[in-house]
Amino acid sequence: MCNKTRQLLVGRGFLCVSGETPLKVEEIATWDWKSGKIRAVSHRDVSDQNLKVFVEFDEEKMERRRWIKVYEPLMKVFLVEHTLGLAHRQCPQGAASLQWPAVVFKPLVDVVGLVLIPVEYLLMKERSFIPAEAVQPLERLSCLGFSLRDFQELQKEVKAWIRKNTAVQLLVRGNQNLIGCKVRLYCVDS
Repeated sequence: MCNKTRQLLVGRGFLCVSGETPLKVEEIATWDWKSGKIRAVSHRDVSDQNLKVFVEFDEEKMERRRWIKVYEPLMKVFLVEHTLGLAHRQCPQGAASLQWPAVVFKPLVDVVGLVLIPVEYLLMKERSFIPAEAVQPLERLSCLGFSLRDFQELQKEVKAWIRKNTAVQLLVRGNQNLIGCKVRLYCVDS
């Protein structure tokens, strides 16, 4: 049987903010954001109030991975990597802006009432907060407003992101073969 929750969460990146400090929406960029990867989930239903995720934080050693409760009272925002989209960003050389591929996050928990969503621009790994309607879906590489021949690293990054997410979906479904992909298996008990 296909587990929809695991398709949605396992292997995905996340962003979260927790704690007792009150958050001001207008200061979203200065919040104490934590990021990492979700390696396992405790329940099939994402809306289950006892949902825990086994996470590996970006800034911590792998040995420090742990379970966190998504719907705990101190969790203010918990966002999950959702899709790849096109978001406006300033060109480093000038005042013009262009559409740039970015990872788009969607909320699992939002007690603050986000009016802007975080996106992480590929290649530069910089995070920005923009209105959700300002993000366009990235349906194919040809819909970029510039030639990827000039941005070969970006092209590689987009293809790698798509390939990784496709591989995760295939692994979670469990009914298809994966050829040519590196796989890391996690044992939650170790």
